[in-house]
Amino acid sequence: MEEGQEEKPKKRSLATYVYFGLMFGIAMGAAWHNIGLGMILGAAAGYAYYQYKMKSDKKNNNNEPDKE
Repeated sequence: MEEGQEEKPKKRSLATYVYFGLMFGIAMGAAWHNIGLGMILGAAAGYAYYQYKMKSDKKNNNNEPDKE
C-alpha cells in the first residue's frame, strides 16, 4: 500500500447480519423450546441491526469534511 492511502474498513452485507441473527435466534429458540420463533426473531433482529448500522454510517459520512 502506498503512503498517504488509508485502508477503508470492509462493509458487511445484509446476509452477514441476518446469518448471525439466525444463529443467535436458534440458540435462543432452543432455550425457549421454540426454535421457529427464535429463528424469526433472530432474523428480524439481524435485519434491524443492519438498518441501524447503515443509517449511522450514512450519518457519520455526511458529517466528515471532504479530504482533498
